[in-house]
Amino acid sequence: MSAFIALEGKLTSYADVMKNASTIKVPDDVSALVMMMFEAVDNIETQDDLNNYMQFVNRIRNAEIQSIFFTMIMHTRPRIARYNDSINAWALTNHKLM
Repeated sequence: MSAFIALEGKLTSYADVMKNASTIKVPDDVSALVMMMFEAVDNIETQDDLNNYMQFVNRIRNAEIQSIFFTMIMHTRPRIARYNDSINAWALTNHKLM
C-alpha cells in the first residue's frame, strides 16, 4: 500500500494527458509511466484518442517503455490500434523491439 501511495504523486491522469499530450511533463519514473499506460489502454476508445495519446508516448525517452504501450494497445484494442497511422508509424520505426 505504501508503494502505491508513493507512486500516486508521480502519476499524471489520462484526462490531463489528453488535454496537453504534446506538452505535458513526461514522468521519469518507469513505474508511473507503466501505470499511466494501463489507464490509457482502459480509456482509449477512438482513433483520435489513440492519436492524441501517441503524442505523449512518442515523447517518452525510452523506446522499450514505449513498446510496453504498443504491446498493450495491440492486445487490448486491436480494432482501434491495427489501422491507426500513429501506431503504424511507431511500429515501422521501432520494429527491432518487437
